[in-house]
Amino acid sequence: MKRFIGALALVIGAIAIGGGGAFAAGHLGADPHGAIATGTGTNTSPSGGIVAFGDSIAAGYGLGPAFGFPDNPHAYAALMADDLGVPYTNEANSGACAAPTDAPDFPAECGAAGQPTVQDQIDAAPSDPNASIVTLTVGADDIAFDKCLKLIFQDGNFDVAGNPCGAPSLRDDIAAFKPALANDINAIEANYPNAEVEVMQYYNPFPPQVSASQSPCRLYYIPTFMDAHRRGNSWFDIGRAFFKHHDQFINEVRSVQNVVSQASRRVIRDLNRAIGDVASANGAVAVPVTFAGHSVCNGTDAWAFAARAHVEFKYLGFKLFDQTLGGRRRCPDPNQGLEWDIRISVNQDWGRFEADGGVNCMPHPNKTGQEVIKTDFLAALR
Repeated sequence: MKRFIGALALVIGAIAIGGGGAFAAGHLGADPHGAIATGTGTNTSPSGGIVAFGDSIAAGYGLGPAFGFPDNPHAYAALMADDLGVPYTNEANSGACAAPTDAPDFPAECGAAGQPTVQDQIDAAPSDPNASIVTLTVGADDIAFDKCLKLIFQDGNFDVAGNPCGAPSLRDDIAAFKPALANDINAIEANYPNAEVEVMQYYNPFPPQVSASQSPCRLYYIPTFMDAHRRGNSWFDIGRAFFKHHDQFINEVRSVQNVVSQASRRVIRDLNRAIGDVASANGAVAVPVTFAGHSVCNGTDAWAFAARAHVEFKYLGFKLFDQTLGGRRRCPDPNQGLEWDIRISVNQDWGRFEADGGVNCMPHPNKTGQEVIKTDFLAALR
């Protein structure tokens, strides 16, 4: 019973999924120029400081401003500077794409809220011949990865081939992304001629496939129930079927997890391959980052935020469930303009269901995730 109510809460909460940028659009009104901050570390440092460009991961979304500047101390660039004891500036912002806004095939998701692109960030930042390290994280917004997640988790639409991350769309998006990334790297190298340029390859925030003997991640109750509701079933009928045919339901959840696992692995593999190829061809260093074993389904061991929902369920006057489900870590600083929050109240003859929650910055790195990214960037320095 409790498993079902928890699942249903997250299903309703699926309406909330989809905001926040690497994976989402940014917002208007921020100064497009970063201020200089200084790390406090005492380690041996390079001759100059760090400059960071990129999307919401680079900005440290969820742990500070959706824009990395003037200072988001939890973003990986700040953590690097602290370890090395050097100054840094973080120009990153949520929703940034590699593609320039005047490109004929500029992704609609990138400019929807007018947020700066990476090229805008580079143009706004002062050139610094003394900078020793420049970091860049970009690409997820160029391929509309966020839209892929919305279609699966919010709509229960498993037609992966037909969504933006399907093979035809992904191929075209990556083909447009590669020259834009090359242009960004070249512009960075021109403005920071003595710096080592590091470009992040994306982590996969989702768990691997499961076998028939393994329990699926409860996160995947969301698209399983959403698919049933999309096909015309009422929530009561879905719940009744869950109880009467529980084993069949769990098998369907396993199938959904495996579909999402295969799709996310393929998409991130292809994107990272493009990043690696372009970085290598243009004198930059590709930085592989992995969250294996620490996915959104790993509770307190997760390195990325996961959706949360508080649920209360009453049946025939009896309170059967009252609990917060989903991510074990609350995102401390979500941007409400980017988050998809919900408050649902359903009253029927059989009882009452209430839920409130949201995307909780999923799938952005939490503090531990940002520390991991920092460590990977430092390890990749030549």
